[in-house]
Amino acid sequence: MGLCGLLPYIGGVRVQEIPLTGMTLPQAAAVLDLALAGVHSELGEVPFDWRGSTKVAEVTVLNVPQREKPKPVATQAIKTEVKPAPKAAEAGRVWRAGEEGGVVLVVQGDENLVRACEALARRMLAAAGYGDMPLAWVGMDGVVSTEVLKAGIEAEKAQRILLLGQNILEVLQGRALGVEGWHAKGGGEVAGLSVGVTYPLELLMKQPLFKRLAWQHLLAWREAA
Repeated sequence: MGLCGLLPYIGGVRVQEIPLTGMTLPQAAAVLDLALAGVHSELGEVPFDWRGSTKVAEVTVLNVPQREKPKPVATQAIKTEVKPAPKAAEAGRVWRAGEEGGVVLVVQGDENLVRACEALARRMLAAAGYGDMPLAWVGMDGVVSTEVLKAGIEAEKAQRILLLGQNILEVLQGRALGVEGWHAKGGGEVAGLSVGVTYPLELLMKQPLFKRLAWQHLLAWREAA
């Protein structure tokens, strides 16, 4: 039995009416996740092309007949050149900006993200009732450990903490769960920190569709205070 037989209706909408044709499995799961959250009326109008966001290479398996093993022949010594292994990627870093003692937004990327997304961040916080609190940023640029990222967050002495994006969430809790997966399990503390979780600011700027879900995340974050 297919998905349409198991789940004929999602969020009051027939599964057949949700545009899943041609999507990869992760993309289809994301669209169904949005539908479960009640975001279905805009799925056909959103400018972002789900099917074009990720190209999946087609794999062709060829049946090649086995060849007989060649008979051993006289061999000569072959000179081999040992090349040095490539250097390991440099460790990432955690940066901090803004004022301590208020709200801290934990993001992935470099300091340019503050200039690009600060206006949206302040509007979001104001809508959630935190517009008068000092705003600080903690950024993860590259690969860092849970301990290093947590230390950067704690250094801000924040009253409220908002994690932006599943990569930040994964680093802090040590496993991949996803934004909606975290909320579905009831939220709670992450690495001993009382936090809220929503989507990255740059995604919200490019995809207004996700703002509806982000607003629900902000409300849950405020109620948990």
